[in-house]
This record gives sequence, C-alpha cells and structure tokens, in this order.
Amino acid sequence: MLIHICQYTAFGVAGQAFIRQLRSKAFASFLRQEVAFFDQGQNSSASICNRLSTDALAVHQIASNRFCLIIETAAVLSFGFILGLLFSWQLTLTIFAFVIIIGTSALGEVSIQIEVNSRIRDINRQSSSVIKNN
Repeated sequence: MLIHICQYTAFGVAGQAFIRQLRSKAFASFLRQEVAFFDQGQNSSASICNRLSTDALAVHQIASNRFCLIIETAAVLSFGFILGLLFSWQLTLTIFAFVIIIGTSALGEVSIQIEVNSRIRDINRQSSSVIKNN
C-alpha cells in the first residue's frame, strides 16, 4: 500500500513538472509569433487558451496516471505469468487466453474513447469559434 502511494505521488509530481515546462514552452512559442499570426481565425485568443489547456491536460493524463498504471500492470502481468508457468503451465496458458480476450475488449473500449474525445475536441473548437464571433 505504501509503495502504491509513493509510486503515484512520484509520477504525479513528475507529471506536474513536465506539464509546467510544456505549458511555459508553448506559451513562449506563442509569444514569439508575428502579429499576423494572431489575426488568423484559427489563432484567436480563445482558440489558443483552449489549446493550451486541453493539450496540456491530455499530456498530463498520459504522463502521470496512465503511464504509472501501464507500468504497474505490465509488471504484475509479467510476474504472474512467469510465476504461473513455474507452478502449472497448463493453467497459466488457459488463464492467459482469457487475459487476451479481456485485453482485446479493453483496446476496443480505448478506441471508442478516442472517438468520443475527438468529437468533444471538435465541439470545443466550435464553441471557441462561437465565443470569438460574439
């Protein structure tokens, strides 16, 4: 339990530092642009704020929580598979077939979630353009 707390805290702190650096570099890049860059419709202040917040949030989710969970899951699966092979390879292979089925369904869920997120991103862009036009 203590290891989990330390692990998630370490990944959270590292993710926060990474996001802070990413946002500051992105903002500095926006500040170095020519004035004509901001006259384009796709580069309005609302659009830039939206991009800074949504892109950094997506990177933060990947860098901290998801990356930690992926590493932990891979380590537990590897350890369990090797330990299972040592004790009963027949049972391990049978259970591993179910793990493959569950993994395939999880990939399907991720693909659906990616589609939903892209639709939400499109809606956010449309709302930013409505704010800009008003």
